[in-house]
Amino acid sequence: MRNYSNDVPSFLLNKKLVKPFWGRLLAARFFDLFLVSLLQLVVMFCFSNVDSSIVKTIIIIFIQFLMINLYFILIPIFTNGRTLFKFIFGLIVLSDNKTKVGAWKIFTRELVFVIIPIGLFLLTQIIEVVVALKTNATASQVGWIARAGLIIFFGWSIYTLATIYVQADNLAWVDMKNKVRVYRLETIIKKKKVDTKYEIVKDLPLVFNEEDLQLENKDDKNE
Repeated sequence: MRNYSNDVPSFLLNKKLVKPFWGRLLAARFFDLFLVSLLQLVVMFCFSNVDSSIVKTIIIIFIQFLMINLYFILIPIFTNGRTLFKFIFGLIVLSDNKTKVGAWKIFTRELVFVIIPIGLFLLTQIIEVVVALKTNATASQVGWIARAGLIIFFGWSIYTLATIYVQADNLAWVDMKNKVRVYRLETIIKKKKVDTKYEIVKDLPLVFNEEDLQLENKDDKNE
C-alpha cells in the first residue's frame, strides 16, 4: 500500500491550510514593504556624506533594488514561499495542489506586486538627479519627477488591489495565471484517543460487579 504521508511536504505536517482574511494579507505585505523601506533608508544614510552625483545615485538605487529582490524573491525561494512577515502572520505561498512554489513563479509574482512599481519609482529618482545636474535646477524645481514616480507606484498598487477584489476567490491575476495562492497555516490539534474497550463500568448504575457479588455470597454463607 502506498504511503501518502510521504507526499506531504515536511513543513506542512500537522498543519491545516485555510483561506486567510484579506486584512492579514495586507498587513503582511505592508510590514514587508515597511521593513524594506527602513533598510533602504539605512543605505541612503551610509552614503549621506558622499558628494551628490549621478554615480552615487545609481549605486544607492542599485543597492536598494538588489535588497528588494533579495527580500521578496530569494528569501521566499529558500523558505517555502514566505517572507519574514508572512512567517509571523502564519502565511505561505503554495501551488493550487498545495506543493512548493518554484522560483520562476515567485519571481513573476513579485515582479507584478513589487519589482515593477518600485523599479519605476527608483528610475524616476535617477531621472530627477540627472535632470537637476544637467540643468542646475534646484530640488524643488525637479521634485515633480519623483512625485510622478510615487503616483505611478500607488496607482499600480491600487490597480493590483482592484484586480484582487474583482477576481474570483480574491486572487490576483498573476496568481491565477501561475496557479498559486496564499494560505494561512493552522496547527492541527490532535485529540487524545480514548480506548473504550476496557473502560471501567463497575460504578455505573444498574451494573453489577462480579467480585462484589461473590463477596456478598460468601458473607451470606458465613451467617
